[in-house]
Amino acid sequence: MSGPSFIFGYGSLISEDSRARTGDSGASYPCRLSGFKRGWAFVPSHRKNTSVACWPDSTATVNGIITEIPATELAAFDLREHGYKRVAVSVEQLHFIGEKLADMPDQLRQRGASVYIYVVIDKVPFENETPLAQTYIDVILDGCLEISEDFAIEFVTTTEGWNKPYWFDDRLTLRYVRPLNYDNLPVGRIEKIDSILHEHVSHHVKRRLVESVSLESIQSR
Repeated sequence: MSGPSFIFGYGSLISEDSRARTGDSGASYPCRLSGFKRGWAFVPSHRKNTSVACWPDSTATVNGIITEIPATELAAFDLREHGYKRVAVSVEQLHFIGEKLADMPDQLRQRGASVYIYVVIDKVPFENETPLAQTYIDVILDGCLEISEDFAIEFVTTTEGWNKPYWFDDRLTLRYVRPLNYDNLPVGRIEKIDSILHEHVSHHVKRRLVESVSLESIQSR
């Protein structure tokens, strides 16, 4: 009998609430994965927004979580991540965060676990019509903040491409398909997210525009 399957989540899959909207998953364990780089990418099947993606890079590491996915739920997560390819990574590439997780690699090996990451199939140039969506970023950073503020900052500082696409503040229009429940967030959560962005990608977040501003008006300036 084959062992359990784990997925390394490095974007919206960091968020427990976001994962739950797709299917069941186990507890999450924060870690870093070596051999991959993360950045904003245009994924053809996700045409409405620019998406976060990973691709192989022997010099890079990416922070995220691993979570066990029941065999009956893998197809649902694969469907959610259409436009990406699920590929196997080795336990040796995982570096767990915190002393309490020091024995996680041995546990995974003992259970015969398989670990996967969703990588972008085709990394293609950005298009103006596929901006960054603040509601998508909020989901990711809210999930990161459930782990720690340092974890959220690491996501921001190790993700490339903040300078490339347009960036919409769509917290009123909810462009992202699985947005946060903004009425049920911890006090000060949005302020903390904005503070991290202004501190670490300040030049880029300053050009964030409300959703009601059309691309046509931007391009005519």
